[in-house]
Amino acid sequence: IKRIIRGLFKKLVLVNLLMIVFNHLQTLEISWNISLAIILMSYLILYFDLSGYSDIAIAFGSLYGILVPENFKKPWSAPTMTQFWRNWHVTLSDYIREHIYVVVVKKKLNKYQGGFIGFSTMLIMALWHGFYWHYALAGAYLGLILFFENVFSLTSLSKRTTNKFYFAFRCLLTNFLFAVNTLVFTIPK
Repeated sequence: IKRIIRGLFKKLVLVNLLMIVFNHLQTLEISWNISLAIILMSYLILYFDLSGYSDIAIAFGSLYGILVPENFKKPWSAPTMTQFWRNWHVTLSDYIREHIYVVVVKKKLNKYQGGFIGFSTMLIMALWHGFYWHYALAGAYLGLILFFENVFSLTSLSKRTTNKFYFAFRCLLTNFLFAVNTLVFTIPK
C-alpha cells in the first residue's frame, strides 16, 4: 500500500508540480540557465512519471502475488550510457537486449559490431514509442552515444577504481546527455 501511495504521489503530485514549473520556464526568454532548467525539469518529469507508474505496477503485482521486476535502479549513478540503460526502464532495456540483441548476435562482437547493435537497439526502443521522426532522431542520438562508447571502449567505469570527482562528472555528463533526449517526450510537438 505504501508503494502504491508513493507511486501515486510521484505521478499526481510531483509530475504536476514539475509540469507547472516546466511550462512556466518555456514562457521565459531563453538563456543558457533557462535551457538547463528546462532540460532538468524534462528529465525529472519523465523519471517521476515512469518510476511512479512502475511503483504502482510493482505494488499491485505484489498484492496479487505476481513478482514484477524493478524498473529503475538509480540511473543517476551511471557513469556511461551503457550502464545507464541497465538502470533506466530496465524491463524494456532487458527485453530488447534479450530478444533482439542476443538473438541477432549469438557470438562475440568486435567494437564496431557491438556499437552498431547498440545503435540499432536504441533506434528500436525509440520507435517502440511511436513511428515519428522525433522518436527516430532521439533513438539515433542515444544510439550514436552507445556506438561511440563501444568503439572507444567507454562502456563501463568502476566507482571503486576511479577518482570520485571524475566518476561524479561522468555520472552528471551521462545523465545530462540523456536529459537532453527527454525533451522529445515533454516538449509539445
